[in-house]
Formats: sequence, structure tokens, C-alpha cells
Amino acid sequence: MSITPGSSVAKDPDASKVYTFDWTLWLIGAALIYSSAWEITGPDSALTKDTETIMAGTKKTSVRLIGGTKGKTYTLRNRIVTNETPTQTDDKSIRVVIRQE
Repeated sequence: MSITPGSSVAKDPDASKVYTFDWTLWLIGAALIYSSAWEITGPDSALTKDTETIMAGTKKTSVRLIGGTKGKTYTLRNRIVTNETPTQTDDKSIRVVIRQE
């Protein structure tokens, strides 16, 4: 699922889904993503992540989210560093709302 930073997404607590951030609008010219890190903050540790990737040749990153507590909202943040000289660092977040779907 491709998502826009700053938005909200609904996730079923039983689903394991891959979410993709598209950084194209924020990266200028030939700049690409050199490194990417994901962080989850929220009311508990029930929402977890794995399979963090930078999609080769693109300006996109992805992560798989697992679990979550029904009725709770988490913040998912992606921090990137570019391949430019000098490098640039930026981060964007979304809200993940856990609900039975």
C-alpha cells in the first residue's frame, strides 16, 4: 500500500501489510535515498515492524507492519538520508489507526 506522509491509514490488528512511502515530491533532481530507518511510537508495543527496505532505483521506502491493539493509534515515522553531497536528512510520519476490518 502506497501512502502519503502526513496521512492516516487504517490497519486490521490481524493483518501483516507492507506500507510504502513515496519521497518523490520531497527529493529534488537526481537525489536518491541512501539510508532509511523506521520508528513506531504509540500507547503500547503491540504494533511491530520488519522488512524495512529502500526500493532500488526509486525514491520510495517500505516497511511491513504487524499487529497493533484494536482502537489504538500509533505514529509511524520514516527518517531518510540522501545520497547527495552534502547529504540531507528528513523524516515524515503517518498515523496508523488499528481497527477490525
